[in-house]
Amino acid sequence: MERRDNDDFRRPFIADSPLQNHLLVPSQNHRFRINGSHVPCNPNFQNPDLFQSPSLAQRYSTTQSLPQASELSHECGLENSFGGLNLNAPCNNHSQLLDLNVYLYKMRIDSAVRGQMGMFHERFVGHSNSTSLNAGQDLVGRGAISRSATFPSTPIGNHDFNNSQRRSQSLDELASACPRRLINNPERQYRSNAWAQNSSSLLSSSMYNHRPVVYPHQRMNYSSLKELKGQICLVARDQHGCRFLQKKFDLQIITSEEIEMIFLEVKDELHELMVHQFANYLVQKLFEAGTQEQRTELLLVLVSSEQRFVHVCTDVHGTRVVQKFMERVSTPEQRSILLSVLKPIAVTLTIDLHGHHIIEQCLNKFSNEDTKHLVDEIVEHCLDNATDKSGCCVLQQCLAHAKAEARERLLAEITANAFVLSEHPYGNYVVQYVLGMKVPPVTSNLIEQLGGSYVTLSKNKYGSNVVEKCLKDAGEEHSARIITEIMHDPNFLKVLQDPFGNYVVQSALNVSKGDLHNALVQFIQHHYPFLHSHLFGKKVLARTRERRNRV
Repeated sequence: MERRDNDDFRRPFIADSPLQNHLLVPSQNHRFRINGSHVPCNPNFQNPDLFQSPSLAQRYSTTQSLPQASELSHECGLENSFGGLNLNAPCNNHSQLLDLNVYLYKMRIDSAVRGQMGMFHERFVGHSNSTSLNAGQDLVGRGAISRSATFPSTPIGNHDFNNSQRRSQSLDELASACPRRLINNPERQYRSNAWAQNSSSLLSSSMYNHRPVVYPHQRMNYSSLKELKGQICLVARDQHGCRFLQKKFDLQIITSEEIEMIFLEVKDELHELMVHQFANYLVQKLFEAGTQEQRTELLLVLVSSEQRFVHVCTDVHGTRVVQKFMERVSTPEQRSILLSVLKPIAVTLTIDLHGHHIIEQCLNKFSNEDTKHLVDEIVEHCLDNATDKSGCCVLQQCLAHAKAEARERLLAEITANAFVLSEHPYGNYVVQYVLGMKVPPVTSNLIEQLGGSYVTLSKNKYGSNVVEKCLKDAGEEHSARIITEIMHDPNFLKVLQDPFGNYVVQSALNVSKGDLHNALVQFIQHHYPFLHSHLFGKKVLARTRERRNRV
């Protein structure tokens, strides 16, 4: 602004813009530039150059109050005295009023930005110049301010809630108070709005971008395989390096010399690479692209230590590599080496969460003659395998692929332990699988073995599934025998009211026919008083009515 000749008018001060100096650390000597000179940001400081008129300086003495609203239209004090200004006061000079309003608008936003950015969040403990924002507001509200007043030494940071509330209100009130006066000059209004938007954007970035910049992972650059000689294993353990090596195999742009180089380096650390989350994929590619001689040599290295081989087979990554290798085994020598090593650890792998997939792969991949010794080892531990979560799955595969002799031994072992397996959480699936095979002699032996225990099994969570399987797949003759045994049992009512037994009776109603079905319905109706209001009994009664309506 140009200099004013009116002694009663004091130009408003211009603070150093925090948009340009926001990286500077604030201190108690932070200054404002007023009329070309710097003054401390302290309302107690008195600068003789601050006022154009000595009489005006005297009016801000310790014993006098702030000027009236009519005088404040030409006199602008520090930031805290802006609250006492009357924007509606008349002014003779319209251009002066517009300039004052523009600077007032600018300085209030400037003050809000400084406060949000923490320009004055520092402790002035023990300083005579220490001040508090709330104290300044109280003094302005009372209409008096004193240069010699002692302000509290409480840091501004302890009044975050009040400060943030005041700053947000100052921006809102300013936006609603100034448009009427700025509308007369569109150019000034545009510049002021643009300045406010830039200030807000910088405020947001400075408030929330406190964390240091985190740069992305610096990927290693791989140009050719020759440069990686001697470092293949190290590169294979890196996610991006392993992908680089795999791409060489996928695009078939790798030479036999390069495959030989990778083979020689991988062979020395084969077990560690097979269980690595990234490197195991390179080993799989090497099994696919290598020659038969290289595969045989890798197999010999793999089975050289039984302990390490078991560790690889039971690992979540290693088991996949071994299965991939088994797909590429084609020579009798390789099959003989692999199966001879798997036989002593067959039971260990059968009951393992990951290792049992290798046994199943052997049963599906190789012939019955090749897997004969492997199946014999599993049959000898039939009960242990059948009662295991993974082992019961392997037994079902053995029943499907084993030769007649091994299968008969396996079926005989399962039939002899049918009752124990039927009540087991995993063994019941083996019994159901045998019933699903629908081999008449085997089914008859199994029904005979479970005879006299159907009521007990019907009230068991797992045994009830076996009884229902018998009713559905054992044939009409065997199902009639089971229904008769359950129906004439003294505990038939308990079966009807049992949370599992009621499903067995409902299945019996579905498979029974003729006189047997009518007799079953009469036995159920005989217990009607105990069933019609029972949680599970009423389900059986509802099923009898459905069957009657269907007939």
